[in-house]
Amino acid sequence: FTDAGTWVAGGIATGLLSGNVILPPGATAPTQEQNAVTASLGLSANDISAILAFTQAAGTLTLPTLGVLLNYQRLSSSLSLDIPDLILWIELTGSTPFGGPPTGTLEFLRRLDVLQGTGIAVDDLDYLLRGGSANQSSLTFTPAQATAVLQTVRDAIAKLAPAYDTAAIQAIFVTALSAATGATANVVTPVLLKTAVLPLPAATITLLVAQTSVVDPTKCPTLIAAFTSVAKAAALFNALKPTETAFAFVVNNSATFN
Repeated sequence: FTDAGTWVAGGIATGLLSGNVILPPGATAPTQEQNAVTASLGLSANDISAILAFTQAAGTLTLPTLGVLLNYQRLSSSLSLDIPDLILWIELTGSTPFGGPPTGTLEFLRRLDVLQGTGIAVDDLDYLLRGGSANQSSLTFTPAQATAVLQTVRDAIAKLAPAYDTAAIQAIFVTALSAATGATANVVTPVLLKTAVLPLPAATITLLVAQTSVVDPTKCPTLIAAFTSVAKAAALFNALKPTETAFAFVVNNSATFN
């Protein structure tokens, strides 16, 4: 407490500002409250907004909210992470570093160490594991790439007419996906089979062959999703560099593979 009877948290004389909104909607200039938080904690307006949105803490200058902001500022600083990346790592680890016993923080740090030990950037991990950060990840398999694979598959299947052999179609899929991802057939095949899109139903073959010019990916969402899953798996394989045998074992014995 100060001589004036206000209490101080993180360098802010909060008794003077308690209860005021930190980031009012539509504000065109920093508020006194935001300036106080920024000056004491070094958090930008975007940082404050991200923390409040993620934690659902009240957006007012109160002791509980300041405590939340301080927790995130201190942890991000100690880990040399910016606030958005810290929040993303918390989401990826599925842990709760704050608001519980110290074991929660320790478990977050343990999981963080495991994920960072892969050497994969946080945006890339978010894309590979959750399908997030697609615009930020360098590993994103774009809709255009998936459509190109679909076109290649369609054209090759059309050449099989009138006999659409199941084994031949699988070979077409594997060849097209290997070319698109740079992965070997031994990496592509177990993931492709895990997606359960093969064998192709007769209706799907008919749909593909009927598109005589340019394929419409919106008509084959299941195939597009399967291609994307294979591409993610190939990217993960290239990043972790396991043996093909070990990778196939993990894929075949996992409950799901994104």
